[in-house]
Amino acid sequence: GGGELPGSSAANKNSDLRSSKDGSLRSSLGGGKDGGAGEPSDIQRALMDSKMEAMHREYTELLTHQLTSQREFFEERLSEAAQTASAEREEAAALLAAMQRDLASSKAKHAAVVQQLSVAQAALARIQAELEEERALSVATRRSSVEASVALERERAERRSDAEAHASKVRELEEANRDLMLFLETRDAVADAGASGGDVMGVGEAPETEIDPSDRAAVMRARLRKKQKAKVGR
Repeated sequence: GGGELPGSSAANKNSDLRSSKDGSLRSSLGGGKDGGAGEPSDIQRALMDSKMEAMHREYTELLTHQLTSQREFFEERLSEAAQTASAEREEAAALLAAMQRDLASSKAKHAAVVQQLSVAQAALARIQAELEEERALSVATRRSSVEASVALERERAERRSDAEAHASKVRELEEANRDLMLFLETRDAVADAGASGGDVMGVGEAPETEIDPSDRAAVMRARLRKKQKAKVGR
């Protein structure tokens, strides 16, 4: 505390006691203000030694008591300081342990976040790869669609051309058939006229014009007219 140290009052008392005993000793030995200055006797010396020894013993006891009180005082203070230090050390250890636990928890959370981030990045990479594949597939599909459309148009054009060629052939056959029917009718008419002795004008007496060799129907009609003329000439 902030008061006097233990044993300080005892030391003051010891000093007062020693002063009073020294005065008493001087008085008993004949010393003092008015006393004589004769030599002390053996008894007086023995008495003085006894008193000095008693005083020394008492002073030693008082000093021992004072030192003991001070030792106990400081031991108590040291014990309190040790207890305080121990409590503070335990509190610091508990705080350190809590901080270490928080740090371990933070590390675990950080590791979990890193793992989640890694998983998310892998998923993003997979999605991007799939998107690129879908884009490539879409381009290929559009290209195939264009190619298929071109092929379909080409096939339709070929079919139209084939249909037109077929229709042209049909028309040629129809014209040939008409020419053949005309030829047969003319032949029958010529035969009937020959049998009755009359004259029959040949069919197809119109002046001949130049015939395109590629026109099969015209070529066939010309041949029929020639055959008709030959039969009529007979």
